[in-house]
Amino acid sequence: MKKILALLCVFVLIISSCSGDAETPIVTPTPPVNTNILVKKINVKDENDNIFLISDFSYSGNKLLKITNNSGDYDICTYVGNLISKIEKYNSSDVLVASVEYFYNSSDNLSSCVDKNYLNSNAYKEVYVYNIDGTVTRNTFSGNLVSQTSSLGYYSKFYFQNSEMLKQEGYDNNNTLVATTNYIYDGKNNPTRNILGFDKIFFAFDGCGNFQNVMFVNLDPTEYTYDSNNFPITTVIDQFKIEYFY
Repeated sequence: MKKILALLCVFVLIISSCSGDAETPIVTPTPPVNTNILVKKINVKDENDNIFLISDFSYSGNKLLKITNNSGDYDICTYVGNLISKIEKYNSSDVLVASVEYFYNSSDNLSSCVDKNYLNSNAYKEVYVYNIDGTVTRNTFSGNLVSQTSSLGYYSKFYFQNSEMLKQEGYDNNNTLVATTNYIYDGKNNPTRNILGFDKIFFAFDGCGNFQNVMFVNLDPTEYTYDSNNFPITTVIDQFKIEYFY
């Protein structure tokens, strides 16, 4: 449930871990002239071009309020000021089934998030540490709905360039590097670009761009087509086709 907004990050990226360095520079695209361009709807199609998921997005200004799916379930987004503080997932019977809570430090940077599953009372907590070299370290803990203190025994380190994640490294409990994931971007506008507060939490969604769209993950390509404002209107990942409407 952690990736409630995975559709905005180009559906669910299937990332294979392998070593290598991404040498392509990341250039932050010019902000769109109309900062009110917001994704209003996403359709997901299968290999036979049949729509099996429709998600509608509603806003107050640039604040995301709700994502409603054609299955009847929906997500509610809550803000504190201009920061996203919670995303709650409800089923078609209006029962709260899961949530993600976001917490920030004094600089308004993401310090932790707690992913709760109310159906099995399990929860995971991710803690983010901002290192002096500009990297961010993420440690993950498991527990129940009240407390999450059991370390999962591994951690990740994020590398950034021009406000985008350049590389993610995974380490085991012996501090041994076991996986490296590199990201290359398209220089175009991500559908989340104008959603208020999303730039503070984007790296909590593995494989999600901030201002741009992930074009290559460890050299595995993703295909896009764009509108006149350089926002994606279609994406093809494996057998899935995602359509964006603004």
